Amino acid sequence: MSNLPNGPFHILWAIMGMACLFFALSTSKPPSPWGLALAALLIQLAFWSPSCWQQCRWGRWAVYGAGMVLAAWWIYSEGALTAVYPEALFLAPMVAVLGDRRREGLFLIGAALITGIVLGPAAEPRDIPWFWPELAGWTVLSLALWFVLSHLWERHRLAVRQEELLRRLKQECDETRARLAEAERLAVTDHLTQLSNQRYFDHMLEKLTQEPHKFSSLSVLMVDLDHFKEVNDTYGHMIGNQVLTEVGELLKHQVRARDVVARYGGEEFALILPGADCGQAQQVAERIRKAIQEHVFARDKGVEVRLTVSIGIASWPHDARERTELLSRADAALYMAKRSGRNSICAYTLAQGLGSNGSL
Repeated sequence: MSNLPNGPFHILWAIMGMACLFFALSTSKPPSPWGLALAALLIQLAFWSPSCWQQCRWGRWAVYGAGMVLAAWWIYSEGALTAVYPEALFLAPMVAVLGDRRREGLFLIGAALITGIVLGPAAEPRDIPWFWPELAGWTVLSLALWFVLSHLWERHRLAVRQEELLRRLKQECDETRARLAEAERLAVTDHLTQLSNQRYFDHMLEKLTQEPHKFSSLSVLMVDLDHFKEVNDTYGHMIGNQVLTEVGELLKHQVRARDVVARYGGEEFALILPGADCGQAQQVAERIRKAIQEHVFARDKGVEVRLTVSIGIASWPHDARERTELLSRADAALYMAKRSGRNSICAYTLAQGLGSNGSL
């Protein structure tokens, strides 16, 4: 019953209490106080919550006991008015059966039958011939109700268990799916900078260069921090890691959402700019160079670190038509930028390695 909504639970006891009230009003004038008390007891159950009914064992037995006592006194006080015998006797068993307490209900059906057999002879002799069949009829009806409701409760319980099982399976599937997605993300993410790693970069470059119909051009930028070893030697690796993390954030802020930014290894970063030709790639590279040159790193760690970068550019399909060759030529352009004095940008298209120090 605790799995059912509160409405049907409350309505159930209210209906039974009203039925008992009508019995009490129709069998004698003035109405029997015992019948009215039994009706009030049943109506009071309408204010119990389903969870309270399920969990409060002694409370249930107090209700059963009070109901049986009130019914017995009602019967005894009414004398020849035996029409109230079966109805009053079997109200407590019905409360138990309808409340999904099957063992308690079966026990109370037997108790009601025994009470009726004991109190039956107290009726006037002329009432006895039809009292016994009615008592038997109520007993059979109660047993039938017990059987039907037991079956219905079992089906309800099974349905609830299946629903709970399905909910748990769905939850486990969602959790497994989330763990797989997280595992896939971690497999292609650099743990320090939270940028893409080399594996993802190579995969995306291979994919994009094999789909020429999507873009007319594509550029790769290789970005290397100048003299980064001095940062580690001077401030330690914790500051060095902080600098790498901040560089990654700066790179992400200088490009579009569809561009790929990756930590390619150590202090080297790589970018894929889909749809960007060599000229557009140089503009992006200059923004990156200026942003890093002007930024003060690791300030929240109590130090001030300043850096510059060298950037090499190669464009597809002008400089190369397949992934490894494109990377090789971007790396060659980076080497030329380093040779030209660092803090420089060099495009592979410039065959003589012409670069710039602050301007193109």
